[in-house]
Amino acid sequence: MGDPLRSLYAVRVGAFKTRMMSFDGCHQIIGFQVPGDMLGLEAISSGHYGCDALALEDSEVCSIHFLRLEKLSQDLPVLQHNLHKLMSHEIVRDLHMLFLTGNLNSNERLADFLLNLSQQLSTLGNSSTDFVLKMSRDDIASYLGLRLETICRCIAHLRNHALVEIVGRNVKILNIEGLRYLVAGHFESS
Repeated sequence: MGDPLRSLYAVRVGAFKTRMMSFDGCHQIIGFQVPGDMLGLEAISSGHYGCDALALEDSEVCSIHFLRLEKLSQDLPVLQHNLHKLMSHEIVRDLHMLFLTGNLNSNERLADFLLNLSQQLSTLGNSSTDFVLKMSRDDIASYLGLRLETICRCIAHLRNHALVEIVGRNVKILNIEGLRYLVAGHFESS
């Protein structure tokens, strides 16, 4: 955080969390990145990285020198289009998080988080219903704007309604449609 922009980083293997620090020294998780995601896009506007990226497991990134990328994208319209698409995807993700924190209760936020993670993993060719969380519950709480105790209560709520099984970091989604209904505000417990 604060270093000058030199490169963007494409996540090839592993998982990362990005975080910002407040004026009082507290950290806020602002995202989780998996293969196919980019690190460092926030630095394009100011010329300095706005957050730290920490690996959550053994990981590998591909460093892409920004000035070379910028020059190459001027010569290759397809590359420029893909960069714009990538940045637009990040904007959409940020808008989704704003909506999430402003409109969904804690159970709905956790359900939405699990659904999004499930979809990301499925896109990468992994199971969408049986996976291991790379991030801690503290990190998830920070990302969702909740407290750790609330995350624990939400996990119990989802388990009690037979939507998920979460043991440690192992997740098994039992009812993906039920999670979708919960996020949409249409879930009725029996």
